[in-house]
Amino acid sequence: MTTSATFLLLLLAMATTTSCYQHQEMEILQMAKIQVAQAMSWAEYTVRLDDLSDETSAALRDCAKLYEESECRISHMMRDKNTYAKEDALTWVSAVMTNHRTCLDGLEDNGYVEAQVFGKNLSMLLGEALVLYSKNKAKVKGPTQVSVSKSDDGLLASWSAETSKAHFTVAQDGSGTHKTIREAVDALAAMGDNRPIRAVIYVKTGIYKEKVEVGNKLKNVMFIGDGIDKTIVTGNQM
Repeated sequence: MTTSATFLLLLLAMATTTSCYQHQEMEILQMAKIQVAQAMSWAEYTVRLDDLSDETSAALRDCAKLYEESECRISHMMRDKNTYAKEDALTWVSAVMTNHRTCLDGLEDNGYVEAQVFGKNLSMLLGEALVLYSKNKAKVKGPTQVSVSKSDDGLLASWSAETSKAHFTVAQDGSGTHKTIREAVDALAAMGDNRPIRAVIYVKTGIYKEKVEVGNKLKNVMFIGDGIDKTIVTGNQM
């Protein structure tokens, strides 16, 4: 057998193996997506029950949000399966597993263990997905980049509070467009299709005791502060 023929056979074998892995990955993701959707529906239904404590209700609402985010991520992976690298897939599946684990831990901390029943199946599926993506050595092209104006290039590296302009400025003393980060995020979301391609929210010096959820519908949002020891977000709700 000639060298060229051997090389072609190797390429064919690699292509076949890659196709097989990708098929298995999509099957696992499809099953995981079904489990995530069922978990989200369960959380949304259960939170409406009357005999729940306030803590359990809050944990269930968190679960519903986490599973909604996870379902969107898995749907993206299945829809655009040839536009991301293996490392991206591993990161995203790990994030879905973290969301799932966070939900179960929150419910368990409040003595609500019913979720553990479906939790084991989803954990197993996500674990299998991680194994498959780890074994798949194929490199795929990176995602299509969103075009932005040249003035946005190197925005973070060149940002300066004195010379750069943010779309929204958060300042507790009222010198900005909003006093809380939550208000700025809500204002950005209210712009709808008129949002800038890349939105900049500048958060001035201060301790912000708030829990902010940007949501998966807001894309390319950049938060910039005055420094790690000056702009502090505690994550606590006032």
